[in-house]
Amino acid sequence: NMWWYGRARGGPLLFYLILSFFSSLCSCSPPPPPPPRYSQPPAEWITSKSSDIIYTTGTPSDPSLYPIISNGYLGTVLLSGSMYVGGVFNGLSSSLPLQGPSHRAAIPSSVAINIANATPYASALIISNATFYLWSKIQVEDQTNNNNNNNNNSIIYIGQSWYAHRHHRNILVTDISLSKHENTTIDLYLKVNSSSSPDVVLNAVSSSYPHLYTLTNASTLIAETETSSLISLGIASSIVPPCVRVGLGEESWYMQFITAIVTNIDNDDDGGDDDANYLHTAEKMFMTANEEDDLYESHVSAWSTLFQSRIEIEGDQYLATAVMNSYYELLSNLRSDWPFSLSPGGIGTNGYNGHTFWDAETWMYPTLLLLQPKLAKELFSYRYANLGTAQQNAAAMGYKGAKFPWESARTGIECTPVPNTEGLYEVHIQGDIAVAVWQYYSVSRDKEWLRKTGYPILEGIAGYWVSRVNRSGDLYVINGVRCPDESATYVNNSVFTNTVASKALDYAVQASELLGINAPAIWRNISDNMKIPFDAVAQWHPEYDGYDGQQINQADVVLLQYPLGIPMSREVAINDILYYQNHTDRNGMFTGDCSYSIAWLRLGRPQDALYYFNNTLQHLKPPYYVFTERIVGGIPHFVTGAGGFLQNVLFGYLGLQIERSNITIYTPVLPPGGTTRVTVHGVSYLSSLFRFSYDASTLCVTLTHLSRDTPDDGAIMIESASSSKVVPLYLNKEVQFPLGKYYLYTKG
Repeated sequence: NMWWYGRARGGPLLFYLILSFFSSLCSCSPPPPPPPRYSQPPAEWITSKSSDIIYTTGTPSDPSLYPIISNGYLGTVLLSGSMYVGGVFNGLSSSLPLQGPSHRAAIPSSVAINIANATPYASALIISNATFYLWSKIQVEDQTNNNNNNNNNSIIYIGQSWYAHRHHRNILVTDISLSKHENTTIDLYLKVNSSSSPDVVLNAVSSSYPHLYTLTNASTLIAETETSSLISLGIASSIVPPCVRVGLGEESWYMQFITAIVTNIDNDDDGGDDDANYLHTAEKMFMTANEEDDLYESHVSAWSTLFQSRIEIEGDQYLATAVMNSYYELLSNLRSDWPFSLSPGGIGTNGYNGHTFWDAETWMYPTLLLLQPKLAKELFSYRYANLGTAQQNAAAMGYKGAKFPWESARTGIECTPVPNTEGLYEVHIQGDIAVAVWQYYSVSRDKEWLRKTGYPILEGIAGYWVSRVNRSGDLYVINGVRCPDESATYVNNSVFTNTVASKALDYAVQASELLGINAPAIWRNISDNMKIPFDAVAQWHPEYDGYDGQQINQADVVLLQYPLGIPMSREVAINDILYYQNHTDRNGMFTGDCSYSIAWLRLGRPQDALYYFNNTLQHLKPPYYVFTERIVGGIPHFVTGAGGFLQNVLFGYLGLQIERSNITIYTPVLPPGGTTRVTVHGVSYLSSLFRFSYDASTLCVTLTHLSRDTPDDGAIMIESASSSKVVPLYLNKEVQFPLGKYYLYTKG
């Protein structure tokens, strides 16, 4: 065995002796020992009622239900054998649909360090710090002759922590801290739980400090297209000794392990780093992290900035923690300096092959739009970067404009795996993207962004719909599609598809008018004359032509009410909800089920919303509140579901709705389960920030930051829908209103 000897309050002594020797040769000093961590759970965490702390002495029923540690660039499920990097895929696709099982490439983990001779007894996820802790203990004999009967002398306490650094995107960190009585000696047997990967080939490379870390040159095996290149990665990882001895006289010990991963697409603006560059950068980032005195502090600081915008629940700790953790799931999978979108399974898994679907724009994006607009904006950087490929996708299928793929990976080519047909027929994603583009403009009023990014996307989508529809009498129809209810695999005139296509064309016309561009007249003609299936006798919307009461697997027609906000009579709205909620698989996929709850809330019937809200909570699996796709089964870490759940709170119970000229606030309702107050910090509208807080009787609104683009203090106002009374908002001056419907807007 290889034995490493520790020292009190520092890293392994042999390690530092070797490092000091090499450091003297290169005239640089060794890094100072990192600050101590927790070898035992802090007492305040054990008894905490904070929604920020998930402390447990239990373990999940399935290892996949451990938390994900990720930072929007890289991630891993705790203690699993694989790591993943956003944008790194392996597997073939092509310009022809349905060719190639492209998937997120698994990288053998270097951070899943297991202490083989220790017994875990507790763990905690500190949500706002995005840090996971695991505590273990080892029973040993007291090696003195003082006949001390204190049994605590013979217990070794060990704490491990993991985090994906939020500021340094390329860094994963795990550390081990230990406390014991000075009269004991302990050997820690360390093993990395690393799975072999069929996705990458690994080659060891000589590192600059071979005593400190290993350097690996990794490469994917199959490029996504015939013209795209393989992805290479440089991985610098701390050496993990098989055994560490902490001897007599030592009461504490600490060791930190760092992994730095850099790809050859990290600086893809100039075609990618060359081989020597990304390997060198990985080494450089490893050493920078290893020598940084406040490595953890800079990570915490970055997360603290993000959590300035958040949702707080008072009176129901379970719900408060579920909301907090779901928000973390969204934030941990996106960043503003890495132009890749969101995936249903998040960065830390290969769920749904790591691909981007309509889930990104429809279910994950809206909460980010209001609370993290800079992150939300990155979804369009990804779509815009792949606009040229979307045009190729359309042309390959005989259409014009831009057809964004149902499943998208790195290049924007269609990546739906064989034999699935969604890539051919589930075309409503074109409209879903257009709705998201228009929502961003409505909230930001950023006309320059609209001109450079938003409008080209809308124009391409409009061109696609023009070539995709057919004329039938006075109406336009869309045949041969797959609905959001994916049990309807090939139908004509899906009510949702036709409606969202009409909306996309309408938004393209409105954007053209804003920018002074002459839109083709056909855009407005099709938008105004699209066939929308409707039964005028029964006063409800059939899901598609010929729908005859079949069970559906997820929300569909109700999406007209939310998120699309299509005007309809109260009778039709209620008929649609009642019919389809009774025809929906109760163990179906949680994709849009929040829409039933939100629709009922908009209709002023919170008791009817209760079932779907409580049903959502059944998707959260103990002990870490991991969201699963189905109540029983489906993929874990279902970020789509987490996003929908947050929409239920933000757009349902608080009642926000994004409109072209304002944000509508429907009458807020407290969520069930004992909630006494909901406070949403940092809601962004027109680049200003607001705090909304309400209880059972009063809505409080505060303007907390005034944008430089706003003409003056008091230019933003709230108007009562019932009385038409207008109240101006002034910076940091809370205004209270009785619960009701209101409009938030700016004059002019």
